[in-house]
Amino acid sequence: MVIDTALVKPVVDALISILEKARGIKLKSSAEKSLAEAIRELLKASPNENYAAARIAVARAAGIISSDVVLAEEMLAKVKKAKKVAAKVAASKKPARKRVVAKKTAEKKQASKKKVLPN
Repeated sequence: MVIDTALVKPVVDALISILEKARGIKLKSSAEKSLAEAIRELLKASPNENYAAARIAVARAAGIISSDVVLAEEMLAKVKKAKKVAAKVAASKKPARKRVVAKKTAEKKQASKKKVLPN
C-alpha cells in the first residue's frame, strides 16, 4: 500500500490549522477568565494591584477587545488614585503626632532637670 505524498500534506495542514484554532479559542477563554479574576480582585477591600494589572495584561495580549478590559483598567486606575490619596492623608497626619511626642519628651526632660539630688 503506497501513500501518496500529495494527499498527506493537505491533510496534515488541515489538522494543524484545526489545532491552532482550538489553541486560540482556549487562549481567549482563559484570558476572559483572568480578566474576570482581575475585576473580582479590584472589588475587594484591599486589592492586589500587581495581580490585577497582570491579569489585564494577559487579556490584552490575548487580543480581547471588550468593555470588560476598559472597565478593569478604569477600576485599576481608580484604586491606584484612592491609594495615593490615602497615603497623602496619612502623611499629612504624621507631623502632628511627632509634635505631640516631642512636646511630651521635652516636658519629661524639664521635670527631670527640676529634681535636685540631695547631698
